[in-house]
Amino acid sequence: MHGTQETTRCYRFAAFCLDTLNHVLLQDGKEVHLEPKAYEILLMLLRSRDRLVSKDELKTIWNANIEFDKAIALRITQLRKALGDDARRPRFIETVPTRGFRFIAPVTEAALCNQEQTERLPAATEPPPTLPASYATTAQAAPTKSFDWSFGGHLRHALLVAFLYAALQGLALLVELAYEFDRHRQLAFKLAPMIFVFTFGTSLLGLGLDLQRTRQNRDDGLLYALTIFLAAILLTFLFVYPELPKTAVTQIAGEKFFSYPAQSAYLKTLLYFPPLFIVFLLIPFHLISIFEREMRRGNQQYLSQLLHRKPLVALPDKTLFLDLRLLAYLFLLTLMLAFFSTHVLLGNLADSNYKNLFALLYLTRVILWFALAMEGIIWYAFSLNRCKRAVFQGEQAKL
Repeated sequence: MHGTQETTRCYRFAAFCLDTLNHVLLQDGKEVHLEPKAYEILLMLLRSRDRLVSKDELKTIWNANIEFDKAIALRITQLRKALGDDARRPRFIETVPTRGFRFIAPVTEAALCNQEQTERLPAATEPPPTLPASYATTAQAAPTKSFDWSFGGHLRHALLVAFLYAALQGLALLVELAYEFDRHRQLAFKLAPMIFVFTFGTSLLGLGLDLQRTRQNRDDGLLYALTIFLAAILLTFLFVYPELPKTAVTQIAGEKFFSYPAQSAYLKTLLYFPPLFIVFLLIPFHLISIFEREMRRGNQQYLSQLLHRKPLVALPDKTLFLDLRLLAYLFLLTLMLAFFSTHVLLGNLADSNYKNLFALLYLTRVILWFALAMEGIIWYAFSLNRCKRAVFQGEQAKL
């Protein structure tokens, strides 16, 4: 098939260009390795993009007598890997079970090419969308195989949320020991800094791995981050539990309320943290990482549909979409619940020399909790707006 006279210089789709003169696939002007048979299958799919291509048609690519089904499946897998496509959520090659395959992405045919022109022209590829300067650093940054220490241009956000969450974890221990601070001062000063450093490091690790796996076109980035986050909580508890008093430290007045032993009280406090970090931080960070990956790859149409929540457009596997208004409602709900529970708790404390210290640390913990949630919501709102602006400017540049 390589010897067939081509009437089309190239086929452009997303950030890719199939150069039929040089028989190569380019992405942003750089060659993407394809085996000859994979190239020919892609060419056939592009030429027949308005219809289903049957397996019998694809078999004509081979002259030898081989196991065609396995050979075709292998080349389709290679194509999907080269294009960063997903068989379960296809953007380029759709599988029609038992029948064949269909190319589903928008394709543009370039002008005719001079037969004597043999050099590979980066200009033949689809130009990347015009992005705002503030977005370009996040969408077109760093290699995908190494850990991105700039966190995709979101280093300030990553450092801030890791710091606030680590401070929240360390403060949780101080709150449980504050009521008898004279007895447990040394224990508090020994454990709290260790908890802070450990939580700070694991939080950055979880966010960084999520970003890295997402940029590698893996759909398990959120699962990695969630696993690290929950494992860090478990390890923190297992480390702190033997050190805590087995009796109640915080004393509640009246018979209507029960004072938990310090070990149980600390566990109960730790269980408050997963919903906060998952809903307000992990899922939004994962979504923005996906949006920026799609923008970097030139999938503007797909990204536009995702941002506008088109009903027939599926998110990548193992991904949830969080509406900004839902986050705001959850924030207001937790704010009201926290106000009520704080009023009840502080109004029923037994007298102690360290009652005021306990109240101060408890209120500080509540403030940190909501500061962390607000940072997640505000960052998510600005990041979504930046993605939408980038898509709009990219679409305007093509008009």
